[in-house]
Amino acid sequence: MELRRAHALGGDCGRGRGGRVAERAVDLRARSNRLIGEIWSYAELARSAVIAGEAEAREWPGGMWTCASGPLHVLRGILPVWFPRVNEILRLIGSHNMFATPTAAQIADKDLRGLIDRYLPGAKGMAAEERIRIFRLAWDFAGSALASRNEQYERFYLASSARNMSRHLAFTDRGRADRLVDRFLKEPY
Repeated sequence: MELRRAHALGGDCGRGRGGRVAERAVDLRARSNRLIGEIWSYAELARSAVIAGEAEAREWPGGMWTCASGPLHVLRGILPVWFPRVNEILRLIGSHNMFATPTAAQIADKDLRGLIDRYLPGAKGMAAEERIRIFRLAWDFAGSALASRNEQYERFYLASSARNMSRHLAFTDRGRADRLVDRFLKEPY
């Protein structure tokens, strides 16, 4: 259950950050929609794999239950590819706007506040301060030093994606796939 919540929150949070940047702080173009849809797809695939792992869980002789490993092996191989891609999408949607994020001290400065409100409002009548907070959040997750460390961690904490994908083939039952190919090869033209 905790695994499901963690993946759902991670995917939903990524989709939420991207959607907020596109909808309210920039605009909602077809390109942005496609990119946000890509984040949503990753979140749904991760959620589906966790649900499948739980649905196919088994009990061991000592009474311990474990999730089915196949769906979770898939996540181990592909999540290290998705996380950097989600950060890239946030940077693409946010583009140059991620640099136009005055600090809290600058927002509080009486001399600057009028200029900030005038020149940095968001789309659809959004106040400048809300726009700034959205882009700061996106930057914290996709462009800051902490984001860089987190991305490095996500890429390699479960070993490399390539190693996991190669290694997991050893756990795969190819029987059904081989039978399908054999069936098609035996059919007449």
